[in-house]
Amino acid sequence: MFQNADDAAIELGQIRAHPGQDCQVPDGARRFVVEEYEDGLGFQHWGRPVNARGPVGFDGEARGFDRDLEKMLLLSATDKADDQGLTGKFGLGFKSVLLACEQPRVLSGRLAIRVVAGMLPQPWEDAHEGRRRLSSHSTDSGLSGTLVDLPGIAGDQQGCLLGRFQHLAGILCVFGRAIRTIEHVESAAETTLHWRPREICPRVEVGELDLRGDWGGRTTALCLRTDTGSVLIAIGPDGFRPLPDTVPSLWVTTPTRESASVGFAVNGAFDLDAGRGRLAGDSDGNREKARQIGREAGAALGALLECSHRDWKAVRSDLGLAVNVGALDFWEGLWSGLTRRCLTASRGSGEVLAREVALSALARLCHGDRAVPNGLTGPLRQFTDARAIRYELSGLLLSNDVATELAAWERFATKFPGRKCVSGAVARVLKGAIPKTLQPPKPLGLSTLVGLLERSRAQPDDAGILGRLLHLTQDAEEWASKDLNERLKVLTFRSEANAWVEARKLL
Repeated sequence: MFQNADDAAIELGQIRAHPGQDCQVPDGARRFVVEEYEDGLGFQHWGRPVNARGPVGFDGEARGFDRDLEKMLLLSATDKADDQGLTGKFGLGFKSVLLACEQPRVLSGRLAIRVVAGMLPQPWEDAHEGRRRLSSHSTDSGLSGTLVDLPGIAGDQQGCLLGRFQHLAGILCVFGRAIRTIEHVESAAETTLHWRPREICPRVEVGELDLRGDWGGRTTALCLRTDTGSVLIAIGPDGFRPLPDTVPSLWVTTPTRESASVGFAVNGAFDLDAGRGRLAGDSDGNREKARQIGREAGAALGALLECSHRDWKAVRSDLGLAVNVGALDFWEGLWSGLTRRCLTASRGSGEVLAREVALSALARLCHGDRAVPNGLTGPLRQFTDARAIRYELSGLLLSNDVATELAAWERFATKFPGRKCVSGAVARVLKGAIPKTLQPPKPLGLSTLVGLLERSRAQPDDAGILGRLLHLTQDAEEWASKDLNERLKVLTFRSEANAWVEARKLL
C-alpha cells in the first residue's frame, strides 16, 4: 500500500510539472495515513487518483494510467517501468490485500467500488462514511484522495498485519520517493512519523529518525541521497551506531525480506523476484547498482569530510555529537561501522550487495586528501592519504603506550611516519575497497624495528627504546620467532671501553 501511494505521489508530481519534465509533488501529497477502526483498516494517500490520465497533452494513456483499475484486479498486470522512477513492477501491490480481506473497498476521485471474488469490481453503495474519513485527514482541498479500505479486520489481526510496518515506518519516510510523513490513527490516538532533514552539505541529509532501538524511540540519522539510491546511517552522541538487527539492510523503497543486517540500510532500484520480498537470484545488475550507489554515496561522504576538515565544530553540532568527539573519532567509527559486519558476514545476496556499497563508498572517499583515518593510537593517530600508505601495524604495536614510544624514537619516526602507516583493520578495508590501485601495506613487526639499527648497533637511546618495547610487548609471540632471535643474537651494545660487544658477552 505504501509503494502504491508513493508511486501515485510521484505520478501526480509529474502531472503537475507538465509540460515540463520535472516532478512537482505538492506537500499535501507527501503523506500516507493508516487507520485502525473498530472492524477494519484503511490506507489513505493524496497522489494521482485511480484511472486519472492527467491533462490534455500529458501521455497518461501511453503510461496506462487509464487502466489502473484493470491492473489492480488482474494478476501480473502493470505498466510501471524503471525509467518512470516508480517502485512497483509486478502488479502485486493491491492484490496483496486479498491475503487479509475478502472484499476490499476503494475510494478514489469519483470511483467508489468494492472488489468481489478477488477481481470483480462492484459499486460501493454506501461510501459516505469512507468519504468522510478521507476528507477528515486531507490537508489540501485541491487534492482528490484515495482510500483503500479493508473491512472485517479486528483485534489481534490488526496488530499482526501492521506490526512490521509500524516498526519500520520511520525508515519508509526516509526511503519513499515522495512521501515523508506517515500518520497512524487508532481510536482517539494518532502517531505521526516524519523525515524532516537538513542538508548540511551536498547530498548529505541529517534528521531525526523515528525508529525504536536501544536508544529509545528516536535517533539522529544521516542519509546520503544519491541519484541511484540512498544510504541510511544512524548517529549517536559518540558517532556511528548500528541499526537494530530487525532492520533489513536492503530496501527497494520498502524493506526486502533479505536476512542481511549489517548495521546500515541501503535503498535502490534492485531487481527483485516476483514476490518482491527477495532479490532476483545472483544478479550482476544488482551488484553494479550497489557499486554505483556506493560511488555516489562516497562522493557525498567526501563533501562531508571536506566540511569536517574545514569546520569540525559546525559539523559536530549538525550531527548532534558530544563535545568531546573529534573528527578522527567520528570518521574512524564510520569506517568501522560500514565494514565491520560486511567483511565478516556470510556470502548471501544481501550481504554481498551491502559490502559492494560500503567498499565502493570508501573507495570513492579515498580520492580526497586526508581521507583515511589510519586507525593507530597515541601520537601516531592521524588522517592520511590512501596513496601515501605503505605499512601496516597490528597486535601489541597498536597499544597507546607502544605508539608513544615509537613516535618518540627518531629512527622510527623518520622511516615510518604516521601518515605512511595504518592499522591492520584499516589495511583490510583498503585492500577490499581499492585492491587495484593500492600498494599492499607491508606488515611492521618487532623484527622490523630491530632491523632499523645501523650495523646492528644499539646506541644508548636505541637500547632504552628497545628495552621499554620489550617490557610493553613481552607477551607478543614474535619475540620467540627465529628471525627476531637471529637479529637479537648479533645485536651489539657500546661498553664503557667504547667497544661494540654482543649482549651475551657483556653479561
